[in-house]
Amino acid sequence: MKKILLILLCMPLMTLSQQTSVPDNNFEQALINLGYDNVLDGYVQTSNINTVTHLLVFAMNIADLTGIEDFTALSVLRCDVNQLTSLDLSQNTALTYLDCWSNQLTSLDLSNNTALTVLWCESNQLTNLDVSNNTNLTNLSCFSNQLTSLDLSNNTSLDYLECSFNQLTSLDVSQNINLESLGLDDNQLTSLDVSQNSLLTYLGCGNNHLTFLDVRNGNNMNITTVSPNGTGFWSMNNPELTCINVDDSVWSTNNWTVSNLSIDTQQYFSINCPPVVFGCTDPLACNYDSLATINDSSCIYSTSSTITMNTSNYSGWNISCLGCNDGWIAINISGGDPPFSYLWSNGAISDSIYNLYAGFYSVIITNDLGCSQNISFNLNEPSTSTGEFSTYKDLLKVTDILGREVDEKRNTLLFYIYNDGTVERKIIIE
Repeated sequence: MKKILLILLCMPLMTLSQQTSVPDNNFEQALINLGYDNVLDGYVQTSNINTVTHLLVFAMNIADLTGIEDFTALSVLRCDVNQLTSLDLSQNTALTYLDCWSNQLTSLDLSNNTALTVLWCESNQLTNLDVSNNTNLTNLSCFSNQLTSLDLSNNTSLDYLECSFNQLTSLDVSQNINLESLGLDDNQLTSLDVSQNSLLTYLGCGNNHLTFLDVRNGNNMNITTVSPNGTGFWSMNNPELTCINVDDSVWSTNNWTVSNLSIDTQQYFSINCPPVVFGCTDPLACNYDSLATINDSSCIYSTSSTITMNTSNYSGWNISCLGCNDGWIAINISGGDPPFSYLWSNGAISDSIYNLYAGFYSVIITNDLGCSQNISFNLNEPSTSTGEFSTYKDLLKVTDILGREVDEKRNTLLFYIYNDGTVERKIIIE
């Protein structure tokens, strides 16, 4: 009985002596400054921190927040502008507000923080952000990271989302029907649909690779709130985007225009945009596709090569073609009296043709894309005839007059640089 009584008397002392390891000296010094510790020894009394609800340790040069797990009552944490590379807050289940921007975070564990409503984690190095369990999240700012994807399907309470300056190639916000502000500038998005987000007052999606944008949310007139860039809608610097789906094309034209820095000059509004078709949109290219709406860099252009016909008598003809073996599939020869036709296939370099008659012959050379060139020759007497024809060349890049690489644009002087070293100046008039 005496032993049991002694143990019971000692238990409060054991509880009071429980310590939490805090290996980062700067973190412990911050706790000392806040009155939660009194000596820099790598430990803090657990009882001093397990009831703390607000912790502000920003700009303290902290690299490790080990010990944060024993702040079990923590509701608000500001640890921004430090040197953290990882942060595990899975034990801080009471957390509702987290500001950890401007660190060096590559890992952020919020798997058990179901009460979290505000998350500011911008200006880090995150390649992955899992907020699937943070179902109460209303504000999320993760701009200036390295995110390539983001699943927001469980975050139906979101009303503010800022994800600019990442590497997102797609984003589904169809479940986020409470969104009022959406920032997605400077990503790699090719399409964006906000037709389910009827509460939007701001949409920024400039500096992407959009070819499709649907803003038909039934309430476009809500998107008029003044924002940092001066407008409620911004889709500039999407050179491949032409048509934007909207509720009312007249209203959008009057309110979202080039003059107030909302859209590019080639962009226009429609209640039902035509489908996007990828292909070669340059009418000067061999493989121009009149149905294509988006240039997919497949355009093929012509360059010069040589074809030679040698005849030693009226009945013999040797033909050679420099360049015909590189993508050229057929040479069709016709003419003379009676007419003669010959198909040269399989990309041969040279061949011989016999039983020709004197006269004029037409040579049609066709490549594997269907591009053709026509040359005429007179074989009235034995001779050697040489003619120039066009093969194809690849477009390396397009630049503006300052030498900056750009996408193809209408009504603008551009320089087309090819793989054979040639440069062409073009203005495609729309």
